Amino acid sequence: MPSFISDRTTHFSLPENRVAVPLTDPEMNVTFYAVCRRDKADDWRALLGEMVKA
Repeated sequence: MPSFISDRTTHFSLPENRVAVPLTDPEMNVTFYAVCRRDKADDWRALLGEMVKA
């Protein structure tokens, strides 16, 4: 079964029986959305802000 990793996680090492195959299609672009409870928004805001900057 395939799974996906992002360029944000490539600093982690893969298990010996796994290989990362980069997707090099110029049209490859994915937008992710984060959803959280309104009362927890402040807890997540800093982390999500850092992810957008990188």
